[in-house]
This record gives sequence, structure tokens and C-alpha cells, in this order.
Amino acid sequence: LTPSHAWAERRGAVFVEAGEWLRAQYYPQPGETDWLESVTREATAVRNTVGVCDVSTLGKIDVQGPDALALLERPTPTASIRSPWAARATRSCCARTAS
Repeated sequence: LTPSHAWAERRGAVFVEAGEWLRAQYYPQPGETDWLESVTREATAVRNTVGVCDVSTLGKIDVQGPDALALLERPTPTASIRSPWAARATRSCCARTAS
């Protein structure tokens, strides 16, 4: 289970299978009649305020060593990691997935 699973379950999340994980898909509120109503409400709230997304179901890597920063900045040359423990979400492609 993801780190946020118990929190999401207490708030009535509807879950979807994501590989070996269960990921919160949306959080229906009383009176909402279908998933689209819930998702529209959530998207509007995030657009107007802020949202948090647990991406534990995505892959992770641990990169260490003297050239770790240079390696991590290669796929995103226009942005740099400013301090240790900083994080950035980015897309990376490799020959295996490129078409």
C-alpha cells in the first residue's frame, strides 16, 4: 500500500489498481452522482488552490556518488537541483520506450 493509503481510505477514496498498488482515483462527496462530478470538483479545487498527489506507485531510483548531480541533470539541462534532498518530477525517455 502507498504511504497515503490509510489517509485516503478514511476519506472515502475510490481506488484503482496500479500494477501491484492501489491508488486513490477520486474522492466522492455526499450528493455527487458519478465519478465525473467528483473529479471535476477535485480538479477545480486544485486549479484554484493546491493539490497533493502520492506518486509512490511510480518507479524510483537512488543515485549516489560524486557524479550523481551531473547524471540527474542530463535529462533536464534547463533546470538544476539547487540543494541536497531537493526533488523534481521529470520525464525521461530511453531507447526501449522511444518509438
